[in-house]
Amino acid sequence: MVVRKSSASGQLRRYISFCFEGVVNLRRRLIRVYADVENAVGMPPEKLRNHIQNNIGDASTNFAFLAKRNQDALGEQWRAAGFQICLAGNEADSADHRLIATMVRDIQQDSERGNPPGTLVLIATGDGVYKDVLKLAERLGWQTIVIGWGNLSATLIAAAHESINLAKCPS
Repeated sequence: MVVRKSSASGQLRRYISFCFEGVVNLRRRLIRVYADVENAVGMPPEKLRNHIQNNIGDASTNFAFLAKRNQDALGEQWRAAGFQICLAGNEADSADHRLIATMVRDIQQDSERGNPPGTLVLIATGDGVYKDVLKLAERLGWQTIVIGWGNLSATLIAAAHESINLAKCPS
């Protein structure tokens, strides 16, 4: 698959490759979004979704992870913005652990299904616990993007291909 940047629209254009038999290969590169809701305090989920759609592309998955104790306070606004809520236990870092396990599982399943590496978007601001899974995804060919709100962790910035402070992006 050849990917080129279109000067006219700024969007990525994907040119579908044809195999020698003339059959079209329709596998597109996946865009997977994983949000650590508790680590993105203050970030408007609707602004996030719009930014991803306008600048990265249509997401294949939109997961928002939070501890059960925060479901009532945060769950509905993320659900209303189109995120699938993934609840973790109430223990410390339980949402982080579930998010990491889901990322690794999805990358493995995509590989087993023959899907090409795509784009992994992590929504987190100050938590460096994700650096190892970002580096793993990078080694496997995934493009990694971290989107935060406010002061992003230097560890996350160093671990990702690209980092974005959504608080500084225009509405």
